[in-house]
Amino acid sequence: MLHAVVYRDEKTWRIVVGARPMRAKLCSKASRMLEKGKEPDSKEVIDLTMDELAFATDLRATAAYRESVCPVLLRRAIQEVLS
Repeated sequence: MLHAVVYRDEKTWRIVVGARPMRAKLCSKASRMLEKGKEPDSKEVIDLTMDELAFATDLRATAAYRESVCPVLLRRAIQEVLS
C-alpha cells in the first residue's frame, strides 16, 4: 500500500507520501522546488522527492516494490493537479 498526494494553490505546492509503511511524510524540499518555479513533472522533482523518503518492507509490500511504484504515483498525482 502506498499513497501519493500533491496539493497546489496559487503560491503553495505540497507533496506527501504515506504508507511507506511509516506515517505520511511531507516532502518539503521538493515542495519548495516547485514553489520556486521548477517544472512540475521534471525528473529532478521526482528524484528529490524520492531522496526525502525512506521505504520499508512489511506484510503488504516490499521496500523495493514501494520504491519502484512511488515515482509513477507521483507523476500521476502531479499530472492530475496540472490538468
